[in-house]
Amino acid sequence: MIINDDIDVLIQDSALAPDLVADLIRFALRQARLRRLMPDEAMYKTLKSSKDRLAQLTSYLSDRTGRSWSFDEVKAFWAAVVTECDHFSRQPISLESLLRLLLNKPHVCAICRKGPPEVKLEIDHVKPVRRGGSSEYANLQFLCEHHNRIKADRISKEFGNA
Repeated sequence: MIINDDIDVLIQDSALAPDLVADLIRFALRQARLRRLMPDEAMYKTLKSSKDRLAQLTSYLSDRTGRSWSFDEVKAFWAAVVTECDHFSRQPISLESLLRLLLNKPHVCAICRKGPPEVKLEIDHVKPVRRGGSSEYANLQFLCEHHNRIKADRISKEFGNA
């Protein structure tokens, strides 16, 4: 696959970290793929109770996408499906919100102020989805992996990041 050279120029001119841009694009594309390929509720229940769920899921994914899927890809996709179906449901972060976050918020942890390559940044919901927060730009921030795990499902103000 060829990515247009002007994207590299735009990233450079915007002073964005190319690795962070690539990570965020991968995240957005995985979310879009999950929405597109998510099994319906009946199929999910069938897969969940089946001993050969990964083989069945491999066949389903190959039929839907017209390509072969590796075992690791299918396993990762199944984990995402289970997370989406069993844990909680949240609106995915739209590409627009993701790009606004990338372009408008500092690429540092909102708590410790460290950035790449010193830390790996993750997208955090200021008000967690489980507590009524949205996946819209205004409710998103960058946290380092460490602080995102510690914050968990607390609101940023409760965590000390007003």
